Amino acid sequence: MRLRSETDKPAHGRQPLGPTSCNPLRRKQAFDPTNQPQGKKRKTMDKGKQPEEIGAVPEKRGRGRPKKAPQETLELGYNKYTQFKPAGESSKSRSSQSKPPSPRKAGKPIDQLKADSAITMYDLGQFVPSVRRLDMRAALLRGNVPKAVTSLYDTVTNVPTGFIPQALKADYLANSLTPMKTRKAPRDEEYCTGTTSPFPQHSIARLKVSIDQIKKDADETYDDKAHEGQWGVVLAEFFFECKIAYPDLATLNVENCTVEPGVFRPKLPSGESFLQDDSEGGKSEDTTAQVFSKMVDYSMALKLTLDQRELIDEAYNTLRPGERSLNQSLSYICNYPLFADIELKKEQAPRDPEVQLALWKAAALLKRRHHGWDSSFPMPGITVNGHIWSFYIFFEHAEKRLTMIGPVRIGDTSTLNGTWQVLYHLFNLCKWGLDSYRPWFEREVIGWAKKRTGKEDEIPAPEAAEPKTPRRDA
Repeated sequence: MRLRSETDKPAHGRQPLGPTSCNPLRRKQAFDPTNQPQGKKRKTMDKGKQPEEIGAVPEKRGRGRPKKAPQETLELGYNKYTQFKPAGESSKSRSSQSKPPSPRKAGKPIDQLKADSAITMYDLGQFVPSVRRLDMRAALLRGNVPKAVTSLYDTVTNVPTGFIPQALKADYLANSLTPMKTRKAPRDEEYCTGTTSPFPQHSIARLKVSIDQIKKDADETYDDKAHEGQWGVVLAEFFFECKIAYPDLATLNVENCTVEPGVFRPKLPSGESFLQDDSEGGKSEDTTAQVFSKMVDYSMALKLTLDQRELIDEAYNTLRPGERSLNQSLSYICNYPLFADIELKKEQAPRDPEVQLALWKAAALLKRRHHGWDSSFPMPGITVNGHIWSFYIFFEHAEKRLTMIGPVRIGDTSTLNGTWQVLYHLFNLCKWGLDSYRPWFEREVIGWAKKRTGKEDEIPAPEAAEPKTPRRDA
């Protein structure tokens, strides 16, 4: 094996920088302490050199790097990441450049407006008009509860435990005798006994078919976790039966009917002034801060007769445009006297159905106050939260507050007996609209319209009974 001499070159081909070097100059540099290598330094940009213009492309320095853009492209300020634009203008739009910088995030101010979805029943106590929820026992302890309110409450609460018509017991028993025994017959206590059922005897067989279908549709809607609009299909099947049984009433879809004009919208005071729409369509200044216009989904109303419609139209001519309505909206429902409202929500919805119903009723209270109608007369309302149906009564208490009585559970579509219970209460509510609300409407609203048109004296007096001829004995 050959030994490498001291004069041999290293494998890397460079001359060693030691005493064995034959170059005197390199050997002197190797032993000079002031000329030792300090490592490769990074190039720095000349201070006098300006940065490249916006849109310029760096010079090609290796494989895969972009080529230098031509001068005419740089003047236009264009590359493959931007679009053509005037020279000197950045890639941001002019509208974004004109916007002021966003402020730093900080805590919410004390007078910040409250979001609609964040309103709770506790917040309604600070509204104008104020809304307070009580149970009937607490309301009776406070006193001054109108008789019409207690009468309606008794109609809702004094009901049997069973709601299935007794005449259908044999049919349901026959339906349960299936080979797989998958259908269970209702228990004996789930049948309605006596004469308390509001269902007509001649339509019980048809109602059974409708109730069975409603129960099936409600279960499918719940299992599919369908949206709120699909639950409205289930409600429409109930309303169809109400329309057949009570043709003098109307069921209206009011989900797009907002509270108009703005003076009838509940307000949340905060010490600030705002501009709201007045009844003439202009702007008027008020001393409250935030206006709310919650809407419900369905309403039940009376149908006006031809004479009543003509009288109301004459009374409208004496009012401003924003006052020409029988309720708190100027939409297509303005000529319908609403006596019950329904707010629909699927389970675990972000908005509270009680809040939406209460704000809609608060607007109805302001409407009654505006025209001088009796505001102590009850205003029924229903919330549907998935399967669960709940009943409420609204009226103005002596303290000038809108009192909310409830909730009272009036059925659920998850059981057969509960589905019949919902239809039971809807039929009773329709009957109340004809027997109790219609006399109030004729006394308050029709009487008000006659005063506005000067036809108060034209009310026909009851005819005097003819004297009976004494009967002659044969």
